[in-house]
Amino acid sequence: MIAKGLGIAWYPELFDEVLGVCLSSLPKGKQPSNYKEVLQRAHAAAGGTQQLLDKLADDYNLIIGQARAKANDIFVEHRLLTGQTKKALTIERFNYSYDTDSSRNDFITWMEAKIHERSRKGKGHRLHIGPTTKKNHTSTLNCLKAFRSAIPFDTIDAKFVDDFHGYLLKTVKAVNTRWGGIKM
Repeated sequence: MIAKGLGIAWYPELFDEVLGVCLSSLPKGKQPSNYKEVLQRAHAAAGGTQQLLDKLADDYNLIIGQARAKANDIFVEHRLLTGQTKKALTIERFNYSYDTDSSRNDFITWMEAKIHERSRKGKGHRLHIGPTTKKNHTSTLNCLKAFRSAIPFDTIDAKFVDDFHGYLLKTVKAVNTRWGGIKM
């Protein structure tokens, strides 16, 4: 089991571990001996009423549901990866994907946006790129698109670079153009 902080806190007595949800009340048969005290503290923390406690429990359950869906998306994407991009889903890779949304973000899309953003910055800005650099970056982007239509961030590693280099050796004749694609 991997624990992920969601930035929420709830009363253990009002949490259903089987369903994984926050409860705003318990049926009579499941109420612990200190139930009234717990419910009073919960009401006070939520703003003083049962309606506010119900709303807070609903909001927290949405947060929990989003976290579960995000984790499920990572597992599904991992199962669907095929061929060269298939890697074992380690705890480290899961945490990286979860924390950076890399399971949903594509390097190609990110690079297109970054080239556009940096080329629009003013000349005095430290991240500004001129027309020649934009052209070179776009050329590399086009080579990457031809190599793979989608590149999840967590698939970029030394093997990916070696594979891309091999692709450039086969498809690009000019040495400087190949080197430009790799060094970027």
